[in-house]
Amino acid sequence: MKFFLLILLTSFFVTFNLFSHEENHENYKMNFNVDDTINKYDILIIQENDITDVFFKIHKCKGCSQRELNENIICSKNRNAFVAPVVCKAPKYKHRSFLDGENMAELTCKKLTSRIICEVKAKIINDYNAVPDKNALTKLGNLTLEYMLIDKDKNEHKDEDNNINENLSKDIKEDKLSKLEKIKSKCIKLGLKEKTEKFADCVLRFY
Repeated sequence: MKFFLLILLTSFFVTFNLFSHEENHENYKMNFNVDDTINKYDILIIQENDITDVFFKIHKCKGCSQRELNENIICSKNRNAFVAPVVCKAPKYKHRSFLDGENMAELTCKKLTSRIICEVKAKIINDYNAVPDKNALTKLGNLTLEYMLIDKDKNEHKDEDNNINENLSKDIKEDKLSKLEKIKSKCIKLGLKEKTEKFADCVLRFY
């Protein structure tokens, strides 16, 4: 009986974990290029096969030294930002060796109806004097990035409408051409010669 209950509870927790994490199985390439008076940075987020690759480059931020801007930001691999945070870090140099941990930023994404919201939250470590140690990544601070989704169905309907309009335009042109040819033929039967003023007047009168 206990063995049966153990199996039942195990299967329940497995099922719960499967449905509690809503994974995103769609692929995206989100490129954010931000340039304002204070900050300038590029973030490329590639979501493919439930794996998120993040490429982060800071060109300018408030209070950042050139050395901090030259630091390569490394983001964790084999993570899905729609399920768990992707952690981005700047290298820990000798002058930061006294820190208990590393300054970092965590990136998470969530899909809404018409857009994807990605948030970057800075995690700052204090030194032994309780003074926050910062780098370009944490000086940039918390970020909220918004990526608008393209409505594929809407675009397909738009293409269908365009095709219908093109066909209608073609039909109208063909109707006008056939009507013009009939009128020309009628004017010729009346004894008028083409490329004459009377022929042109005849066409205009019947058109």
